[in-house]
Amino acid sequence: MKRKFAILREHCETVGRPYSEIEKTSVISFLLARDEAALAAKRERLGIAEPVRGFIGTAASVTDLVGRYRDAGVQLLISSAMKNDAETHELLASDVIPHFA
Repeated sequence: MKRKFAILREHCETVGRPYSEIEKTSVISFLLARDEAALAAKRERLGIAEPVRGFIGTAASVTDLVGRYRDAGVQLLISSAMKNDAETHELLASDVIPHFA
């Protein structure tokens, strides 16, 4: 992400556009569970095998990831749940988002 934003900053300087006026966004899909055992069972149940586009992990690990996105300069992180997994939505709401509110 930092490299992409560095390229964007350079482009803004080239064309004379203020970098600070651009909202930096990223889109990512998640599959979350409370622990690794539950995550493995969920992947099996939903048929999600490697390679995967997105992030699969625990609520704690995605909290770290979202923090890295924020630290890189992302202002809006658009997320979706793989296979529209309800628990992923619930964990994002209950265990991840409060760290960034």
